[in-house]
Amino acid sequence: MWQGNPYRTLARAVLAAALLALAGCAASQAPEPPATSFTSSMHDPQITQQIMADSAWLQKNRLPKHPLAAAVPKNEATCPSDKVRDKGRRQMVLPADLMTTMVMHDAKPWAYLRFDVDADGTPLNITVDSSSGLKSFDRAAIETVTSWRFELTGGLKEAHGCVTEVAIT
Repeated sequence: MWQGNPYRTLARAVLAAALLALAGCAASQAPEPPATSFTSSMHDPQITQQIMADSAWLQKNRLPKHPLAAAVPKNEATCPSDKVRDKGRRQMVLPADLMTTMVMHDAKPWAYLRFDVDADGTPLNITVDSSSGLKSFDRAAIETVTSWRFELTGGLKEAHGCVTEVAIT
């Protein structure tokens, strides 16, 4: 467990919550989250259990460093970045327990997600390509990308193998 002044812990948690709120992606006409979302079901025992497991893991381990540019996953040829444009990203919202865990352990999780985009610009088949290993963060990242929308241009009808990064910096 993180040892130190309890006021410092509280101050770091409040500061982290404020920074996370400001550091998110800009939203423009973003859709509402699903009714059974990760962030709205704070009392779900499975979510609470995963956050507790991640916290216990962080007490003994450190998250791996963010990969160097050469090791970052790339878009497939079927997802040309010049023809798949970001139309609206929702800001990532994390449960308070997860934010507190990240602040207490000075954790800065990251995840690269691979997904397809249908003709309507909706991301589908979202999977974690690589990540820092914090499972509760990975789950929140997948939910966040689910709410994003894309515009396909240049006659592109759908895109496959797109990659995006979701990170706390």
